[in-house]
Amino acid sequence: MPRYSQLDSDEEHLPEGMQRVGYDADSQTYTYRDQEGSFWEGEPGARYGVLRPSGSGYQPMTVTAEQEMRRADKAAWRYMLPFFLLVMVVLFTLFKYLGFGSGMFPAPLSCQEGFMSYVVKSGDSCWQIAHDRGMEVADLVKSNEGLNCDLLKAGKEICVPVEGDSRPALTKLGKVVMSRKTEGRTATKSRPFILKTIEFTDD
Repeated sequence: MPRYSQLDSDEEHLPEGMQRVGYDADSQTYTYRDQEGSFWEGEPGARYGVLRPSGSGYQPMTVTAEQEMRRADKAAWRYMLPFFLLVMVVLFTLFKYLGFGSGMFPAPLSCQEGFMSYVVKSGDSCWQIAHDRGMEVADLVKSNEGLNCDLLKAGKEICVPVEGDSRPALTKLGKVVMSRKTEGRTATKSRPFILKTIEFTDD
């Protein structure tokens, strides 16, 4: 051991209870800690010399401080909530005014009397739907304004006659009936129109 090594130790140059605990290469300063746990810094480039309080030492967060921080975060969010709600209301009103959301929430289908709503299934066609209900395709199209049979897709909602009552959808044949009373009975006379017989079957 060198003769003067003991004279170059920290115990010889530092105050009692002071220990050297770190070194910052960027600032070239040493960090020291005293008996009470406080941190001190030396002068840049000096291993020993005048020490000044550092205040940069790590202080573990207590449970109370952590709870206070969480309460502060919750309070901050509560203050921001009315602002977010106001922004949402303004955006919703703007979209509704400009009509952006009209396609997202279509109005419910309203059918006339004697008709009901029907959801098109995969494989359905206008002819098949009309045939199953004893009506013509033209009548089906008239009953559904804007219906395009070429673009009929599964899931589309259309109006069809109520099952078991397809009379409102039958094509008018133009039959003119004239009645007269004869001996207490009613005689019916029809013009010579060709009548089409429609046979109803339950599938």
